[in-house]
Amino acid sequence: MKKARKNRPLEDYFTVHSDVLSEMVAAVKCDVCGEQKLTVTSHNIQGFARTLKLNCAHCGHIYKNLYSSPRINEPGNKRPAFEINRRMVGAFAYMGTGHASMVTLGKEIGMSVLSVRAYHQNLKKIEQ
Repeated sequence: MKKARKNRPLEDYFTVHSDVLSEMVAAVKCDVCGEQKLTVTSHNIQGFARTLKLNCAHCGHIYKNLYSSPRINEPGNKRPAFEINRRMVGAFAYMGTGHASMVTLGKEIGMSVLSVRAYHQNLKKIEQ
């Protein structure tokens, strides 16, 4: 019989369905109004990265508004790429399947992916 794992740190990235995330935060009381009405919304989608906003649907208090991925430190670049997008391009390029397979993955799991242009921009950076 396998031993149960203790709590361990999260991996860099993991997949979670939006309903599960919503259910998790809905169980938490708002510090401001005391209601259990916290919600997570997603907007400003950029490939696999997006802005996530945690707020109270009852009183409107915003707890956090941040991107789901850090950006890559690229000196001189005013708008560096998101790490998740670069990693995903690298993975698909490594597998030799390219952008078309990335689109298929996105369709199958109901997730936005990079545009062809953004895919090739990231690929160019990887190849440098």
